[in-house]
Amino acid sequence: MPLIQKLGHILQEFIEPLSPFSVDSAYKYRIDALNLPSGPVDEIPMGEVSERIAADGGNLDVTICRPAGKEFNLPVMMFFHGGGWLGNVDTHELFRLVSGTEAAAVSVKYTPAPEMHQPDAILGHYAATYWVVEHKGEINVTGPRLAVAILMTRSAGGDSVGGNMALVVGNLAKQKDPPAILSQKLFWPVTDAMCDTHSYKEYAEGHFLTAGGMMKWFWQDYVCDGTQGDELPASPLRAQTKLLGDLPPHKLTFEDDLRDEGEAYAIKLPQAGVIVQVRRDEGMIHWFTLNPFAEPHAGLSAADHLPTAMLVETVI
Repeated sequence: MPLIQKLGHILQEFIEPLSPFSVDSAYKYRIDALNLPSGPVDEIPMGEVSERIAADGGNLDVTICRPAGKEFNLPVMMFFHGGGWLGNVDTHELFRLVSGTEAAAVSVKYTPAPEMHQPDAILGHYAATYWVVEHKGEINVTGPRLAVAILMTRSAGGDSVGGNMALVVGNLAKQKDPPAILSQKLFWPVTDAMCDTHSYKEYAEGHFLTAGGMMKWFWQDYVCDGTQGDELPASPLRAQTKLLGDLPPHKLTFEDDLRDEGEAYAIKLPQAGVIVQVRRDEGMIHWFTLNPFAEPHAGLSAADHLPTAMLVETVI
């Protein structure tokens, strides 16, 4: 069976018990996401440490992951995990990001929706990014060479929303001197709350993420009221072009329902003078880099090639 059909079958089995989407569904979503099958990637040797840091007027839990044996002065990337704002870092295999690179990755464990609403997670990621800059000597990284990296591995949510938060944090970070982010690598980022593009209609059935179901559910849990989705902190696509100037280079990958809104954002960036590279993976479903099938080499090809190829240029 082709890869896309296997992914679609497994993910559809994950979604159906969640409907109708509700607060109770959100809690089930987190539990079930941890139990999605994964290929044999746990043999990759990695070093990982968890820290509780003082930032943003409180405490944040972060995980720092680096290749085994690489203890000092590594470039670092910030990893903003997805999951529809409902997931958490426990559903993501952080070591997949740093495998094959000479880099460390830092991820933030934020309080998910519906307990948290916009912009709490954004402010937490922003604070964590600058904590890394200020404490680079303590964690042996060569800040401020930071990349905001978004890659989904074993989550049953989406890095789509991680990409959304990364875009907003990138806009906040450019206002500081020196800027903390040198480049952004975004995988199928959510850029708009409308959920009404042609690609939503094109992938309306059988591609896991849907405009009328999951995506609107995610948005309803994330924003306090409907009007917040129309504002820049929630919908980066709504930003005036002039506000996008001075951003670092962007590399974006799209497929699925979120393709059109993401590509619309990518079109605005060069109009503001931002360097952009775009990749489209036709016909793939949301989170196609999941590895929930029997043939491990197929899974590794889909999930591991992208981070290595797209991050090696970043972690200089």
